[in-house]
Amino acid sequence: MIGTLDSQVIEKFKEFQTETNQYNDLNIEDVEFDKKTISDVIDEFIKGSTPKYSSISTNTIVIKSGQARGNYNVFDFKNTAYLDLTKVKNPKYLQKGDILINTTGVGTAGRVTLFDLDGGYVSDSHITALRYDLNSFNKFYLLHFFVNYGFKKLEAMAEGSGGQVELSMDKIKPLVIPVPKDYNEKCKSIDIQKAIVEFLEFWKINYTDVFRQTVTHQKPILEKIKKALIPATFRHDKTIVKSFNEFTKSNNYKIKLEEVTFKKIDFFNIKKNDLLSPKKLEKNQDLILQNSSNNGYPVYSGAIEQLCKVDESKYPNKIFVPNYQNPDISFANNGDGSAGRNFFVHTDKYFVNQERTVISFKNDNDFYSLYILNQIINMRDKYSMNRENRPTPKDLPKFGIEITLPSHNTLSSFDIQKILVEFWEMILNNMDERFTKFDNIERLTDKVDEAFLYRTFSKIEWR
Repeated sequence: MIGTLDSQVIEKFKEFQTETNQYNDLNIEDVEFDKKTISDVIDEFIKGSTPKYSSISTNTIVIKSGQARGNYNVFDFKNTAYLDLTKVKNPKYLQKGDILINTTGVGTAGRVTLFDLDGGYVSDSHITALRYDLNSFNKFYLLHFFVNYGFKKLEAMAEGSGGQVELSMDKIKPLVIPVPKDYNEKCKSIDIQKAIVEFLEFWKINYTDVFRQTVTHQKPILEKIKKALIPATFRHDKTIVKSFNEFTKSNNYKIKLEEVTFKKIDFFNIKKNDLLSPKKLEKNQDLILQNSSNNGYPVYSGAIEQLCKVDESKYPNKIFVPNYQNPDISFANNGDGSAGRNFFVHTDKYFVNQERTVISFKNDNDFYSLYILNQIINMRDKYSMNRENRPTPKDLPKFGIEITLPSHNTLSSFDIQKILVEFWEMILNNMDERFTKFDNIERLTDKVDEAFLYRTFSKIEWR
């Protein structure tokens, strides 16, 4: 059975030829395609084996499960381990151009990546490398086909459940790929494959990548603005002063930013007596929890959030009720990846364990918890908190954490703090909306690319 490209793809290819002045000797509408299976085009299916690791550094590139997760010509391979190849029977070496397919795991089985490095070793039995004749097949042409076929479709071919999901190569081998026939002596099949790849790349670069580049450029700028927002407020940055004054005027607040003065205090030393922490916290292993779909208490341990019911009769005086106008805040005080992070504002009853530090303010205090939270939320990075340097209640004073407090001639510091938090939240919410739009643009451009690939590879008219 012979096929030709879809008529709309042909028109786009001609535009590509005109725009780039390339492949002008190729009449793409006359190019014919043969149906071939993956078994026809792949010379070898190479499956990794369980490796033996060594403490001695080597230059071997180790490809482990989960790393072959890129798309297109994007990959994320790392030299994450050392191999003792003397203990590996029949080492499975990779070659530049091999296509790697993850074959195991929910969310990973079916992910396809091109190995485009100079040598490596597939060390995991959960990855299969597809090797083919580079003189006959363009590596990107085959990769484009797999990307077009779609991760979701490949994943759906996997069988099993839980962590035992497996994608068998027997499901991959019968897949049909359209392979262009030789056009003439100047345009062999591999030349046409290359032309199609360059055509696809051309439209991607000149259309969807334009939007991606905008997002890539704008996201870091927004991140910098977010981080700089509070410090810029404290130093009376002109842009922030203007924005704040417009905000207060629209909300009928009788205050301007230039009227506010700011002073730093060593918060947990000078004002530690104003804190009602530490609370008596419960050990994780003593918790008796019941699953609950509603009206449960939020229980936090490290990065884990769980909604549950706590038997109050078994834990008297352990259910905390914060001041709703000035809620308690807590954060993880243990763990290399969580100490000084995982902040939570407790606006309802709560039960916490010993892995969290709770900061609770007296009712007549001058501190607004959300204002304080906005400043200490980055304290782990600033004060190098980790498992050995934990921000427990008794250890907090040693960090010398500084808090900047506002003052005004007529308004109390507490009231100014609340106004500043409202102003910051307005700006941050606007930024979050922009991030959401950027994410939507990225998803849309991915969909456009998928649709273009689909039309190129799946809409060939067979006769």
